[in-house]
Amino acid sequence: MTFIRIAVALLMTGLSTQAIAEDLSPEKLQFFESEIRPVLVRECYGCHSNKAGRTHAS
Repeated sequence: MTFIRIAVALLMTGLSTQAIAEDLSPEKLQFFESEIRPVLVRECYGCHSNKAGRTHAS
């Protein structure tokens, strides 16, 4: 019974991720890359990235 619950949960997670990925139009992706990602790189990734090691809360 536990296996079935885990399998259903993983399936639903995969389906929701697929739906989100399909919702990204080229325009939305371009907006993210040109407007959002630079802010994240400038303001966040210094402390909150794999390269920074342990993340810091501020």
